[in-house]
Amino acid sequence: MTKRGFGVFVLFALSLFFALATGYSEIFLAVFAFGFLIAFALASAVAGVLVLRAESHLTNSMIIRGDTAPIKVFWRGFLPLPAVVRLILVFPGGRLHKYAVMLWGGRHKTIRYRPVCLHRGIWDIGVKTAYSCDVMGLFCFKMPDSHIANGKVSLTVYPHIFEIPGVPRPPVPALDYNDSNPITSDSGDSFVDTRLYRDGDPLKRIHWKLSARTRKLHIKRYEMSVDRMVVILVDTSDMPMQPPEYNLDYADMATECAASLAYYFINGGHKVAVCPAGGTGGVILSSSAEFDILFNYLAAVEFNSDSPVYDAALDFLNNSYCISSLYVITREPAAGLIDLLSRMPAQGSVSLIYYDAACTAEPAERTAGGVNLIAVGSPNDIPARLGDMHG
Repeated sequence: MTKRGFGVFVLFALSLFFALATGYSEIFLAVFAFGFLIAFALASAVAGVLVLRAESHLTNSMIIRGDTAPIKVFWRGFLPLPAVVRLILVFPGGRLHKYAVMLWGGRHKTIRYRPVCLHRGIWDIGVKTAYSCDVMGLFCFKMPDSHIANGKVSLTVYPHIFEIPGVPRPPVPALDYNDSNPITSDSGDSFVDTRLYRDGDPLKRIHWKLSARTRKLHIKRYEMSVDRMVVILVDTSDMPMQPPEYNLDYADMATECAASLAYYFINGGHKVAVCPAGGTGGVILSSSAEFDILFNYLAAVEFNSDSPVYDAALDFLNNSYCISSLYVITREPAAGLIDLLSRMPAQGSVSLIYYDAACTAEPAERTAGGVNLIAVGSPNDIPARLGDMHG
């Protein structure tokens, strides 16, 4: 029973008491009509709960951020009395929306709605709760979840890819091994030299002849074949103190920067790696034919890591010989992170893309250490802020 229904019921009880106290037939007639309306309202609300069945249908389960997701709700069941069905709908991003429709008879109106997908991610959307009410708003009963087929359906919202103007520099070829630029590792393609044994080294790599001659254990070292690539490091940390909308906006900016950069470089013939900071996984692309893998990954990646982006950037810089360009996408330009990135070797370029929620920072600047600082306030800034890059 609604608040209005409770008030009407109290008024009915007082009218009945007054009729019994006075004994006037006219008052009894008015009370009878009053009671009939209450019974009619109760019967129509209960009929909707018992008779109606609903089914949600999502026309397209894969949408680009900014587009709409067409959803339909079909109704079945013969309703002898008019009833109002009130729905609480879940839209992408967790937004709630209320909707009401009056149903009567056997042919029911299909409910259609097209929510705008404001944020990328995988969302459960559709009918959260349904209520059957009478047309006067006196009674309202929750419909069982079993009466709503496919109440919630999964929707994948992909990041929008912006076309970055300009053309990247040609890819840096694979590093060749020569006297002036040797790259060696404890494993690889061909033996090149040795080093002294360290605790934990595998015994199978010991150079026994040299060890016997020098009476010191030596380990074999090899040349390692490496293709230099563009690395895009995405800060996927969580900031629970910020409003949920801030975190969703940052995730949109970060994933769409990563997708646009990857598309820009992969079409320029570069090998591209997109990695989360502190998370697991990541995608390495060698050709544009593999871009769908990255697209699915960026739609599903979660921004809830508790590992700092500094640690992930340090790991990459320790292996900078395989990096032609490093792009770090993060929430703010921390001084420690900028200092770390300034240690990038001269043969590679490094850029720090950060979220400028207030849109007050300079669009782009270059630090004394050679780090490109690029402020992006919203995904729509991506073409202008990242345009005309050359590696």
